Amino acid sequence: MNLRKIGYNIISKIKSSPVKEFIREFYFSDEEKDTLASKRLELILSVAKNNTKFYSEYNTFEEFPIISKATLRERYEDFLSNKLDKKEAVITTTSGSTGQPMTFYLSKNKKYRQNAEVIFYNNWANIDVGDYHAFVRVTNLKSKLKLFLQNEVLMNPKHLSDEWLEEQVNILNKKRVTGIIGYPSSISAIAQKANEINFNKQNFHLKGIVCTGESLKEKDAEIMEKVFGVKPISRYSTEEFGVLATSCPRCGRFHVNDTGYIVEILRLEDNMPVEVGESGRVVVTDLFSDNLPLIRFDTGDIAIYGGKSNCSFYPTGIVLESIVGRQIDTIYDIHGKAVSAFAINGSLRNFHTIKQFQFIQDSLSENTLLLVVNNEFDNRDKHIITNRFIEILGEEPKIKIVDEITALKSGKRPYIISNYKKKSTHQSQILQ
Repeated sequence: MNLRKIGYNIISKIKSSPVKEFIREFYFSDEEKDTLASKRLELILSVAKNNTKFYSEYNTFEEFPIISKATLRERYEDFLSNKLDKKEAVITTTSGSTGQPMTFYLSKNKKYRQNAEVIFYNNWANIDVGDYHAFVRVTNLKSKLKLFLQNEVLMNPKHLSDEWLEEQVNILNKKRVTGIIGYPSSISAIAQKANEINFNKQNFHLKGIVCTGESLKEKDAEIMEKVFGVKPISRYSTEEFGVLATSCPRCGRFHVNDTGYIVEILRLEDNMPVEVGESGRVVVTDLFSDNLPLIRFDTGDIAIYGGKSNCSFYPTGIVLESIVGRQIDTIYDIHGKAVSAFAINGSLRNFHTIKQFQFIQDSLSENTLLLVVNNEFDNRDKHIITNRFIEILGEEPKIKIVDEITALKSGKRPYIISNYKKKSTHQSQILQ
């Protein structure tokens, strides 16, 4: 055990004993978790009804309306608990990648809960408290002291230049980093650079990789595993909630965090639950959101429902086959029919000449494909890609070769951006 682990254990005993208790809950049986979740749901509904203006007229869970981020932003004060002490709250702010940033006031208990979730799920990638790890994210919020205490090296992926990528490869190699946590687009770019300069898993000491903030594409997972020697897992989390689900190192599906949240997968056209194998909207109730209750909150994400877990690695709760993406990034063919993001990703997957891509839709007939390519990319590749996209969209995209995919303010590089807004049939079912 290293010094930082000893320090964590001492501090947790004095200040954060709830963290260890929350971690213990993940090992409960299905029946124990159901009982615990039911009690917590009853409590948070009572808190919301009695302490907030917005929820004051609702009683049963089914009566509570599904709310959108727009509703929360417009009636923000009505969602705040009248018991909230802002001086005692832990303040967190969303990145604002897909809109204006929002501020959330977390209770200390909620923050303990978030810490427990991160610790527990990081262990799925063999990353333990105190392990020396790289944090790949655009942020200036961590001091040198905090980075030292967390045994962390910060890799800011704002610009993925060749020089920056090679520098990160050398850091991973020379500093014997054992874990990486961050954006898969940036981590895969580092892996590609390592591969180009003839580094392989023998040059690294990695035990695990946790991908956050973006969808993990199969091609990116493959280059990470090839170069770094470990299979990455994907964490589905948000600043305001915490870890909602994590991909399983055994079955590959996303196990939903079944002690901290009630997660519903509802049809796109109405508020009815989907069947197993169908895609739907991810609607979340946070059982620890007592300062700003979030009940039946439409995250804006789409996932494929997988039913109850039958996986021996984590046999409780429900699973998601995949996190498809965000509703606002849904794209359409020339006839206005929705197209799966997997179709775009799959059409480019077997091109070793493509390092990164980003697809942008401005209208049904205006589509742009940005490509970061290597020296072997040629007109034949371009011709094949064009034909594949015509089959998918019914329209030829504009293909542009660029040096780099520009990052959002958060540092994320989404591989699909939809600037075309089609009226969705379920909007009337959500409080806007």
